[in-house]
Amino acid sequence: MSLPEDAFALTSPMWHLLRSAIAARSPCSLAMLKPAFIVMGRATGRSTSCRGGRSRLLGRCFTVSAQNGNAAVVTLALQCRADLEQRINGQSALDSAAQAGHLDIAETLLRARAVATQTARGRWTPLMRAAQGGHVKVCELLLAAGVDPDEWADRTTALDVAVSLSHHEVVKTLQARSARRFLELGPIQQRPSLTMNAREALWQNLRRPRRGVLCSSASLPLQPRARIAATDLAAGSEGEEDEDAEM
Repeated sequence: MSLPEDAFALTSPMWHLLRSAIAARSPCSLAMLKPAFIVMGRATGRSTSCRGGRSRLLGRCFTVSAQNGNAAVVTLALQCRADLEQRINGQSALDSAAQAGHLDIAETLLRARAVATQTARGRWTPLMRAAQGGHVKVCELLLAAGVDPDEWADRTTALDVAVSLSHHEVVKTLQARSARRFLELGPIQQRPSLTMNAREALWQNLRRPRRGVLCSSASLPLQPRARIAATDLAAGSEGEEDEDAEM
């Protein structure tokens, strides 16, 4: 397959074709996706003036598949070296799988060493997203993987999310791991830690700079994060820096 680099732009017809194949969930569509993913997974020195590129488009297919619960395409994308941490509207593949409750995909991503902890101040964790969706099994999986149940964003912890949305089984699961609400944390824990600042600095160094704006044709519709009642939480929040965000 020989295509110009501009063919892999996130607003190109190629993206629409790939998205349709992912949604089809058939052996034929998987057979069509495989050669395309192999090409997108290859390193290339050629540049493009358009938004995206081979690896970027592969990462988008990867994250969409994780959100939609298409385990076969997720596995194929991993085999073709998809970026585990590429984000669409602020969500990684693990974020998307956790929020949608796709336990098998979350397990696959954790085995592939996807980051399950907070990667930037103000960014929701996979555990918070699983709590928002009310997915007990995914919460248990993430807790077993060693995530800190008290990590927070927007002055909100996973327990705050579960309580606000009345996900009682998730609340029980988190409380069994001694999870706390934001206002129950100590003053030091309510401030971004030095570890978080160092992790964020490293993360920003590893990520490519943001350029341009995606048009609506390339956007990925994702569920909004839960809004916690003002009576439950103090005012103020940290902004979330998204990659591949629609403006």
